[in-house]
Amino acid sequence: MELNKLEILKDIVNGTFHVDIATKRRTGHLVMAKQIFSYIATKNRFKFGLIYHYENPLVYVGKYISWDHTVVLYNRKKIVDFLSVNDHRVVRDVAKIETMYNMMLKTHEELLTQG
Repeated sequence: MELNKLEILKDIVNGTFHVDIATKRRTGHLVMAKQIFSYIATKNRFKFGLIYHYENPLVYVGKYISWDHTVVLYNRKKIVDFLSVNDHRVVRDVAKIETMYNMMLKTHEELLTQG
């Protein structure tokens, strides 16, 4: 069973922010969710297997959030900037989403080994 790790990440971000990051709208709360998704997806592009299966992983990530690859790259940098100045809200949100994501993967792997 092929696990779509980006789809899991998208669901976690959507649930955390109570939005749909696949929409084309650009409201403040939605933009922050898309930026965090872009940051985590590109930071973990090896874990997601994007580097091996796609010519340009940024294009693939952008399709999940209705943005092109240049916006994904720019918004990843925005989150890096927020993290570098230790913006507590962004640090908390990124840590929460990464923790939830890792827990979901661990649970999925445990289910696969049991059954």
